[in-house]
Amino acid sequence: WIREDAGMCWAHTIENALIHPERAEKKTSQMMMCVGGGHYVPFVNDIVSATEVTPGHMLPSYLFPDSIDGSEQDHKSILEWKHTISEALQATRAALAEEDRNKVKVYVDKKSFKSKARAKVLEILKGLDVEHTMNKKDFK
Repeated sequence: WIREDAGMCWAHTIENALIHPERAEKKTSQMMMCVGGGHYVPFVNDIVSATEVTPGHMLPSYLFPDSIDGSEQDHKSILEWKHTISEALQATRAALAEEDRNKVKVYVDKKSFKSKARAKVLEILKGLDVEHTMNKKDFK
């Protein structure tokens, strides 16, 4: 592995899944979905390693073009954003037991979006009635 932390993350995951299957039955305190960041979203590893948060879907910022100017194309793009975020949220929730599906919190990487694009992402999340934050410290 080029990145030792990525290798350690996988090693811990495999160990927990194969050697300690009883740990997989443990209820999650919180499920994290991420919108923004790069392809591998390395700060998610930091949060997951330091907390009891379980990672869910991660949507890198390249899925969300930054140029929002109110054009018809923008309207189509925003509908696609809403669909993408909604599908990822549904899939993340589906991984949880029914009684835990309200434990999903979405992290929006503030630095990944210009203000208009970030505002649209936050508007979509609010419309989906999901808890969201731009503060990594909100995950414990």
